[in-house]
Parts: sequence; C-alpha cells; structure tokens
Amino acid sequence: MAKKKTAQKTDYYEETHRLDINPSRVMVFTLRSSQKKVWYVRILRKEGSGYFQKSLKTTKLDVAKETAKNLYMEMWSSEEKGIEFTDGRFTTLFAEFLETAGFAKGRHDRAVSVFSRYFSEFFGQTPVGELDTKMFNEYLRWRCDYWDKREQEGFVKGQQLNGMPVYHYSKVPRATTLKSERQLFKQFLFYCAENHYIESVPALKVNLDKVRGVKYRDERKRAKAISEPQEKRIEKLLRDFCLDYGQEDKNWIRCYGRARLYYFIYICRHTLIRPTTEATGLRWRDVTIEKSRKFKHEDGTPYELALINVRDAKTGKPRVCVMPYGQVHLLTTWRKMSSEWGFGFPEDFVFPNYKGNQTEAAQIGRFLRNKLVDWGEHRTKEKDGYNEPGQVITLYSLARHTAITRRIERSKWDVGQVATAAGTSIVQISKFYYESFVRADPDRWAVTFASGIPKLTDKKKQKIDDEVLEWEKLIDGMEED
Repeated sequence: MAKKKTAQKTDYYEETHRLDINPSRVMVFTLRSSQKKVWYVRILRKEGSGYFQKSLKTTKLDVAKETAKNLYMEMWSSEEKGIEFTDGRFTTLFAEFLETAGFAKGRHDRAVSVFSRYFSEFFGQTPVGELDTKMFNEYLRWRCDYWDKREQEGFVKGQQLNGMPVYHYSKVPRATTLKSERQLFKQFLFYCAENHYIESVPALKVNLDKVRGVKYRDERKRAKAISEPQEKRIEKLLRDFCLDYGQEDKNWIRCYGRARLYYFIYICRHTLIRPTTEATGLRWRDVTIEKSRKFKHEDGTPYELALINVRDAKTGKPRVCVMPYGQVHLLTTWRKMSSEWGFGFPEDFVFPNYKGNQTEAAQIGRFLRNKLVDWGEHRTKEKDGYNEPGQVITLYSLARHTAITRRIERSKWDVGQVATAAGTSIVQISKFYYESFVRADPDRWAVTFASGIPKLTDKKKQKIDDEVLEWEKLIDGMEED
C-alpha cells in the first residue's frame, strides 16, 4: 500500500505539495510570512542549475497545481530545444533589451517612447514565445486606430486639462513610422533568440498594403509656413520673453537659456541652417564676417555679411551658409552676450548648454513648445487665413519651413539658389515648396505663350475687365451682408 503524501511544514513554508508529474523537480507552496496564503511554484532547473520560482496568484490548491504543471511542461519543452526557460513576458524582457541594446541617445529615446506609448500597452504580459507575424499584424491595426480612439475617448483633451498636454501625434501614421516600429520589434526578437528566450525569430514579412485594416500615409506631411500675422506675434512674444533686460530674474542659467532660445531660432531662420545638430554643432571658429564686394553704404564703407561653415550638415558634406546683410547683428550681438556668460571663444559652441557642452536641439524645441502653449500660439489659427487650422507649430516649422518660404517669396531666387542655400536638393524644394514659387511670381505661370508676352484682343480684355468689376461688387455685397 502506497504511503499517502502529506503536506509539509517548515519555518519558511506554511504548506508544500510535490507534484506527481515530477516530484523531485516541482513543488507548490505557501509562505508563513504571507497573510493571503497565495500559492507559489518552485521548479528545479535542468541538471540542478538553480530554481525557477514565481507566484501563482491563487489561493486555491487545485488551480495552483494545474498552473504549476503547465509551467513545468513549458520548461521541459524549452529544455528539449536548448532554450532557457524564463516564463518571459514582453514588458519585462523589452525593458531588459533597452538596457543592453547600446542604442545612440536619439535612437534610445525613440525606442523608449515607442515602448512606453504603444508596445507595452498592446503586448503587455504576452509570453515572448507567442509573438508572431499574426500578432504583429494585429498590433498594426490597433496602432493605426490608436490616436483616433484616444481622441474619441477624450484622452487628449483630458491630458490638456491635467496640465500634461499630448503634442506631436498623427492620427494616421506614416509608412516609415510603422516600418521603424517593425524594425525595433524585430531587433527585440533577435535579442530574445540570442539569449535563448525564444527558439527562433518570426519572419515578420509585413506588407502594409495587404494587411487588412491598416491605414497609413506614404509621404511625410511637411509643415507649412506660419502666416505672417502669427509669425510676427510669436517673434514679439519671444523677444519680450527672451530679451527683456529689465527682468528681475537674477539666475544666469535661466537668463542664458531664454536668450539662447531667441538667437538659436532667428540665426537659423535667416541663414537657413537646420535647427538640429547643424546648428548645435557650430563653433565660433566656423563663423567669419566679411566685407561685401558689391554693395556699399552711402559713406562708401562696404556692407558686411557673415559666412558660416556648417561642418555637421545633414547631407554629410560641410556647406557654407550666408547671413544676410541686415541680420549680421544677430551674430555679433549673440557673441557679445555669450562672452558675458563666459562663452564666445573660437573653440566654444555657438549655442552651448550652461556647462559649455554641445546642447540638444530637442531641448530647445521643448522649451519653445512649452512657451507657445502658454501663449496660445502652439497651433495655426483660422483667423490668420490658414486653410487647415490647428496644425502644430514646431521649432522646425518656425525656423526652417517658414524661413525657406519667406526666402522664396521675398528674394525672387530660383529653385536652384534656394536649394543650395537650404542645403537640400532641387527635387525636395520643388516638391514641398512649389506653391510658394507660384505665389511669389504668379505672372510666370499665367503666361502660356512661347514669347513670354500675353496676347489679348481689346474685346477680350474689355470683357474680362467688366466681369472682374462685377466679381468685386459681388464680393463686396457678400461682405456687407
């Protein structure tokens, strides 16, 4: 007659039970120190290499035994495949992956953002062994509806009311955004495979066009130029906030940060330097002031312009930018101010942080964003003539897109000149700023004769003049109503 198994008690365990499936390796138990008497499982790893232990989150013995049995079978299966059994859950292992991935700061920040906002919410405590192409396609469908549902749920407005506004999000993500998230997800799976958390990496051959329910934008939607009325309001607000020398604040770091914000924006704006590492990487030795070879003041002295050698250009090749005559004072004034804070030497960065090191453009961008929100100028407004009001105004749209648009409108430069000054290609300028070229010189597009001279008969001219006059009277009448 077999001896009946009885529950055991020790100083550590309140109650223990060995499982019939493998009594030498699997035990469930409760702890004396636990008031709730939740069951735990302990499984001896293969060849006695330590224990796997976890809470079963139940006070019912039969449920605990069944869960423990399933865990043991998963461990046994993993051991047969040569995989380390961890009961690995997505959130835990992805956090581990981020700590060891060795990403550059920008890439790391982006990965953390994707994980905290999207991955952790969707995949949560999913065992990594269950991740496959089907589940990732489900994620894509969920991801494409994410912000639309958040707005319907009132999440975005709720964040704003709580003083934690959500900024740059797109209701319809770009294809490149979804592909970058897929790449990050796949890197994580490779990490899991290398560390024997999974047997192999799923193919994840995702064709966005063929995944039902996935909607995306093919091309990046470029921010348009800020209207002149709003641009002027923002510049005045920035000037008052950043350059008010009568401020009572005696903290030099805050005073320096405000002044740097203003000069960073407007030096970039007038030189067409990108408000990125192109600007933050500049040193004063890269800036030279020269005499104009063509233009002189009335007293005979030449105008002065500034040449800026952009070493860290986006294209990878250094380029030279020119500060126009009327804005050279931005550089001279900023260097004088910088010297008062202990900066301004040839090897110093033009826009350093308060310790003298290279600053981050994203930090300046956040500073601007927060002030625009405070002033109610962080989005475009219908009253300023926008066809699509409500677009977010960013450091890039203020210092880059608006700058290029104004240069097209006011300089009458051709597309090649604009492209060279902006450090980009003619294709890109033509693609994203064609409307500005049309508005800058509409006559060029109205002439359809090879001679370049419009030909209208007197009869047609009179007809058009009369009907335009009627048009204007009709509009005036509508405005009176």
